[in-house]
Amino acid sequence: MAHSESLIRKAVKILLEEYIQLDTSSVKKHLDEVLVFDKDDKKPSKTRKGEIKILQRIGNVVSHQKETVHYYEEGYAIDKSVEPAVWFVTSPQDNSENRNVKNYSRKEETNTKKQKTKKHRKIDWKRINERNTALGKAGELFVFQNEIDEVMAINPSLVKRIVHLSEQQGDGFGYDILSIDKKMKSVYIEVKTTTEGQDSPFYMSINELDFFKSHKNKNAFIYRVYDFNLKDGTGKILKISAENLLTNYKFDPISYLVTKK
Repeated sequence: MAHSESLIRKAVKILLEEYIQLDTSSVKKHLDEVLVFDKDDKKPSKTRKGEIKILQRIGNVVSHQKETVHYYEEGYAIDKSVEPAVWFVTSPQDNSENRNVKNYSRKEETNTKKQKTKKHRKIDWKRINERNTALGKAGELFVFQNEIDEVMAINPSLVKRIVHLSEQQGDGFGYDILSIDKKMKSVYIEVKTTTEGQDSPFYMSINELDFFKSHKNKNAFIYRVYDFNLKDGTGKILKISAENLLTNYKFDPISYLVTKK
C-alpha cells in the first residue's frame, strides 16, 4: 500500500531531525533513508515525468500548501518563497504534558547553631515577576533585531527566515528565536537576559535544558544578554553553544514540583 502524504510528512520530520534543513529536491533524494518504498510507491508518476509516485507526493505537499510559509504540526515548516522550497525544523522538542519529568531538591544542610530570629520584609512578587517578564521580552527583541542586522549583512533575502517563535507561538519549543547562519543552516536561540555581568546566574526550564541536551551538536545556542539597559533596550551578547553550556556550566535545581499525595 502506497504511503499517504500524511505518513510522508511524519517521515520527513525524522529526516529533518538529522539534516535540520533541506530543500524539496534534497527531501526527495534522502526520503528512502527513513521510508522503505513499496511497489505502489515506485510506480511512475502520471503527472510528473521521470518521478515515481512517492516523490510526486513530496511535491504535492508543497503545492497543496496555501501559505508562503506554513508551520506543520509534525514540527517543521516549509518556505515556498524560494525555489525549490525549503523545509526546516521549527519544533524538534516534544513538549507533551505526558513527558516524565524528574523532580529534584537540594540537600538540606545541618546547622547545629541556634538560629537567630529573622525579621521578614514583605516582597512584592507581582512587581518582580512583571519586571522579569519585561526584561526577558526586551532581551529577546534586542537579540531578534541583532539577528536581522547580521543576516541582512550576509543576504537580505534570508531575513524572512528569522522567526521570533516565543512571540508568535508562545513558549514550549525549548528556544525563543529561529535564525540562520552563513552556511544556510538553522540556528536555535534561547535568550537569557540580566542587567548584571555575563557571569551572573540565569534560569532554565527543564524543557529548555532537555532541548539543549538533545541538540548538543545541532546549532543550538544560549544568547546570554548581559549588562542590559531596560530603558534603552541595549546590552551585550555572549553566545554559548549547547556543547559549551553542558560542559562548562553547572545546573542547580532550585524548585519543587508540588502535587497532592
